[in-house]
Amino acid sequence: MPSSLVRRLRVVTRGPVVAGVLSLAGGSAAGQIAVLAAAPFLTRLFTPAQLGQFGLLQSFVAFAAVGLCLRLDLAIVSAASDADAKGLLLLCMGLCAGMSLLATAGMGMLIAYDIVGFGALEPWVLPATFGLLFVTGAFVVLRFWSVRERNYREIATALTYQGAGRAALPVVFGALGFGWGGLVAGELAGRALGIRSLGGIAWQSLKAQGTSCTDYRGLFGKYRQYWSVILPSSLLDALALALPVPIIVATYGMEAAGWWVLVNRVAMAPGQLAAAAVADVFHTEAVRHRDENPGAPRRWLLVTLRPVVIGGLLVYGLGGVIAPRAFSLIFGPDWTNAGLLMLILVPALILTVAVGATGRMLMVMERGHWKLIADLLNVAAPIGAFYGGVAAGLTFLQAAGVYCLAYTLANLVYLAAIWHSTNPR
Repeated sequence: MPSSLVRRLRVVTRGPVVAGVLSLAGGSAAGQIAVLAAAPFLTRLFTPAQLGQFGLLQSFVAFAAVGLCLRLDLAIVSAASDADAKGLLLLCMGLCAGMSLLATAGMGMLIAYDIVGFGALEPWVLPATFGLLFVTGAFVVLRFWSVRERNYREIATALTYQGAGRAALPVVFGALGFGWGGLVAGELAGRALGIRSLGGIAWQSLKAQGTSCTDYRGLFGKYRQYWSVILPSSLLDALALALPVPIIVATYGMEAAGWWVLVNRVAMAPGQLAAAAVADVFHTEAVRHRDENPGAPRRWLLVTLRPVVIGGLLVYGLGGVIAPRAFSLIFGPDWTNAGLLMLILVPALILTVAVGATGRMLMVMERGHWKLIADLLNVAAPIGAFYGGVAAGLTFLQAAGVYCLAYTLANLVYLAAIWHSTNPR
């Protein structure tokens, strides 16, 4: 190997930034490999309709969990002082418990009045909803604390444990005949596995710094951008990802929703986790680059975006080509249409990873209102296009194609906003 190439490789693979990305991505990958390995067993233990019911519950949890801490969890990473970060950590944990109860009450209303297909869920899911919300929110809070502390290896370990639990436990519960409740129980237990280690690290840090009373009202005012601008934006972002399942249930039935959930499990969710791993490090370093000189943020954005897009093209492009036949062979004949769905969604999958990895640049550059507009477009355009397909009498896969086209165009606008935000002022 030429010496110049060796030197370049050494430069690229050194330093805390790359080490952090590799640690977080490695933890996400290990957990997702376990989830993917378990998928063929799940599709033989559960029908598409049962997976659709589980996906309906997951869609609500994924949306509601974003707002549990009013996005003050994000403020932990870039807090002005360690004292503020400590106060935000404690504040977010309290909010997580209280807001989980409130959101569970909202789920009860959706079930009772059969809104957007949620009447298909039984009342027993309500305590499970609270548990899933709390463990999901607590994990996110503890993760952001660890990101601030640059404990990337510990986050990776927690992600690995979490992924392994989410993969193995639903299979065990399903084999024991728990029905689709086995999916819920396995998901809850698996998510809880990631909290213990990160919680212990956070507690040790709090003891070292002291746990004296903090002016929580002052923190609300000081970091109001997070709940006044970033929270609505984040909820719109989450809504764009969560809405398809209940809408599909309401328009094309539970089986079609099951196909969507399988694609989410084997393609969308791994991509989102990989993007989150990159975004955590990207966020921390983008703040530093912003303070160095006016041109640094754009260079950092380009350095991050290039491998993310290339990787997405390779992974999802190849995966989409083989998906129609591979899904039938791996998951069973009932899941052939899920493979076709993945092929249709390839452009949307790639762009979801790209904006997920770099979207926090709008916060770093104090362009949170741009993100709000972009997220609103991401909800309105694809969902409107999907309903247009339904009104036109299209099949589910045809309507999914219309959805993908609108989602792709909306996210190209989002990427343009991210790029433009890095213009030197």
